[in-house]
Amino acid sequence: MSRILYSWFLRLTWSTKIYVFSDSHGKVFDHLNKKLGMRKFKTVVVEGATAMGMVNPNSKTDALGTYRKSLIRLPKSSELLFLLGEVDTGFIIWYRAQVKSLTVTDQFEYSLTCYSRFIKELVDEGFHNITIMSAPLPTIGDNQTWGNVANLRKEVKATQLERTDLTLNYNKRLKEMCEALNLRFLDLDSELLGSGQLVNKALMNKNKSDHHLDNDAYSRIVFRSMYAGKKKDRMVKALWAGFD
Repeated sequence: MSRILYSWFLRLTWSTKIYVFSDSHGKVFDHLNKKLGMRKFKTVVVEGATAMGMVNPNSKTDALGTYRKSLIRLPKSSELLFLLGEVDTGFIIWYRAQVKSLTVTDQFEYSLTCYSRFIKELVDEGFHNITIMSAPLPTIGDNQTWGNVANLRKEVKATQLERTDLTLNYNKRLKEMCEALNLRFLDLDSELLGSGQLVNKALMNKNKSDHHLDNDAYSRIVFRSMYAGKKKDRMVKALWAGFD
């Protein structure tokens, strides 16, 4: 087989789509597609989507309905990746606890139950090639009001450290859920955590009003975490170099 033909074969076989279902943080996969020079990831992004909303067909974002419309068209062998939880741990868990006079612990458990129930439904339907990605760590600082998302979340009194601790615990529980269901968990916490038990400032968005992580830095971490065990694969090796 010629080198050109083999290169084409590698790209064809490696380009099997991964379907990403996420909140706005999933846009990092669109950026990753640009970096890779191929559409490896097919994203279904719903801004403001929550894990709690995965059992609520009447949620404001209708994330469940949007995801289901895409899932129903996919073969059961499809590779799925879910990235949810940042809106829950960074805002909705705290907000619901405050306005409904509930405990943060109860809302934390409720969010996880909703997420778990949704994923279990997919497994029962025959989807087994599922990856759950850890929720990104909070970037909104204490008393921060600049930026649209920060302004919307200003009613939450929890500190960034408290929100970070909750997110770390949330991701730990997601990992346990994946182990129980024999699913893959993509844990980025150690890569995102910086000094003072907060998100690494070097990963923050250059636009201070944007609560998303820096696309270049985040996409590098995502790619290397996803394919760390496949560095000997010629295609991965070639693409890996593009993130140096």
